[in-house]
Amino acid sequence: MKKRYILAAASLDVLGAGILLYGYGRELSVKDNIDGMLWTAAEKSAKQRDTAYTLGLIILLSGVSIHIFF
Repeated sequence: MKKRYILAAASLDVLGAGILLYGYGRELSVKDNIDGMLWTAAEKSAKQRDTAYTLGLIILLSGVSIHIFF
C-alpha cells in the first residue's frame, strides 16, 4: 500500500514539474518574440503561462503533500 502512495506522489511531482517547465518555456517565448508578436498573441501566451504555473504548482504541491502525510 505504501508503494502505491510513493508512485502516485512521484508521478504528480514529475507531472507538476513538467507543467511548470512548459509555463517557463511560454515565458521565454514571449520574451524573445515580444517585438514581432501581436498584442493579442502575447496576451494569450501570457495567459497560458499563468495557467501552466498555477496548475503546475497545484499538482506539484499535491505530490509533495502525499510524500509528507503518507
